[in-house]
Amino acid sequence: MTPLPSNLQELTSVRALAAFIVVIFHQFFDAANPHSIGNNLIADGHLGVDLFFMLSGFILAHVYLSAWREGTFSYKRFLTNRFARLYPLHLTMTLTFVAAYQALSIMGAETVAEGQNWAHLPWHLALMHAWGVTDGHSWNFPSWSVSAETFAYLMFPISLTIALIFRPVVTLVLAICLFVAASLFTLAVLDRSITKLMFDFGIIRVMTEFLIGLAIYLVMEKRRLPDVWVRLCLGISVAAVGLLSAFQADERLIVMALAVFLATLAHLATQNRSNILRHPVLIYLGEISYATYMVHILVLFAVPVVAQRIGGLSEQMTAVISITTIYVASAILYHLIERPGRRWIRRLLGSPA
Repeated sequence: MTPLPSNLQELTSVRALAAFIVVIFHQFFDAANPHSIGNNLIADGHLGVDLFFMLSGFILAHVYLSAWREGTFSYKRFLTNRFARLYPLHLTMTLTFVAAYQALSIMGAETVAEGQNWAHLPWHLALMHAWGVTDGHSWNFPSWSVSAETFAYLMFPISLTIALIFRPVVTLVLAICLFVAASLFTLAVLDRSITKLMFDFGIIRVMTEFLIGLAIYLVMEKRRLPDVWVRLCLGISVAAVGLLSAFQADERLIVMALAVFLATLAHLATQNRSNILRHPVLIYLGEISYATYMVHILVLFAVPVVAQRIGGLSEQMTAVISITTIYVASAILYHLIERPGRRWIRRLLGSPA
């Protein structure tokens, strides 16, 4: 069977999609208008994070599984590379929020009192604020998912060891069963849907979905969909996500539909045919998607405050300015902080890319 290409361009582009739908969710979701189909679609935008988690498990298996099997996997090098990938931008944005909250407080922003929780700051700096140690959102609150991802990285050797015990299809079935069992546990014990876990044990959410992504990769190593089925399954999965969201179905079903979407996209990456997901613009937006995710809440807080003080800007114009600013800031942060910080930490700790 032909191995997967080293650069899965479609999966880079889907990172751009996942980040975009999270941005749209935070920009346009209207809790006061819960019954329109458009708002229903936006209401499930936060599940872009769940797509990220499954994608992470898939990609890390793709990158590191060969070294694991050959006995050349270095846990220290793996963690160094993951730390270099996440921490420079996380630290920059956390400190930016510390400064921004002081400025927003002076300008009269109403969200400052809730977001400025000094007791939480050490946990944010330690990337542990999604491990059940804080009692609410604070600072750059979307970074809870970065904290949860960090936990998944620490558990990566254990995840791989368990996943490789069984045949790939069995591993995938067990991963899905674990997701279902964990969702029942969180409802019974935490009184929370698993897709709503964030600061309150978001590590449960990430681990179950990370394992699903990892298992999808293992299955793809052994079994491939015929090319004629790939685009059909892709269309069905997209339609399923849209319909389930429009009618506000159980979010766990939407996560399963997203898993199918991920699997079919990965199959699409094995084909030699050109498609829109290989467009350089989409690939670039995927490359800066981490910066997009990390900066978007700051922009969505700050721009309306500034617009209100300036006066004369409509809600639509404010939204356009906010989204434009998010992507301009993403590109700047990617080139000035994320990439240089990644290279600097790798050199400092002696770890190759």
